Parts: sequence; C-alpha cells; structure tokens
Amino acid sequence: MGINVVLDEALVAEAKKLTGLPSETAAIEQILREATARPRSAIDGMLQLAGRDILRDDYDYKALRAGGADDDHR
Repeated sequence: MGINVVLDEALVAEAKKLTGLPSETAAIEQILREATARPRSAIDGMLQLAGRDILRDDYDYKALRAGGADDDHR
C-alpha cells in the first residue's frame, strides 16, 4: 500500500540517521512500528500483573495522595 505524505526533510533525515537504515521509507516504517508497539507492550505488562498480590494489604493510595500515610511503602 502506498501513501503519499509531505514530511519535513530534516526530520526524515534525522529518523534515517537514528535508525541507521538506508532509505527514508525503511526508517519511517521502523519508527512507526516502534511507536505503535509501545502502548501495546505497556498494556501487556500491566495485564501480566493482574491478579498478583504485589501491594501490601495496608496500602492506601488515598492516604498517600493526601499526605497522611507513612512514606515507607516497602
């Protein structure tokens, strides 16, 4: 699929330099892949924590927000 867009040439050159890829198309595709994978990986990481007992039983986020709880969360 081809899409024609007008991009800042300096930005494309920087993307090419950062990725080390030989063409503008390859650099842009790589950056798009990375950008679209980030939210998914963050959500997947949070879902892996679901159902695990990772917080203390007495953890009170409301008290922490109000500044009324001990700052030692370990």
